[in-house]
Amino acid sequence: MTYRSEVNSIHPVAIKLGQKNVNAPDHYGSLVVPCDACKDEFALNPNRMHGWTKPMEECVVGLRASLAQDHQAQRQHQDSYEFPP
Repeated sequence: MTYRSEVNSIHPVAIKLGQKNVNAPDHYGSLVVPCDACKDEFALNPNRMHGWTKPMEECVVGLRASLAQDHQAQRQHQDSYEFPP
């Protein structure tokens, strides 16, 4: 599959499942985190070389907060979110 862009980060990233715009080839695993409001699902993945540069639990909390903020601002979710320490 061809994606429009790639996320190249040493930090964990969350990629929206089912979209065809963004890929994170340097990341592995899949902790699937659903949006509490709309049930869109995101694969939260650490970098293959650097692992979890921020604790996984903090990334989950941060992702859920970002998704809630999207709904509060009445904007669509991004295709990817990055979690630097």
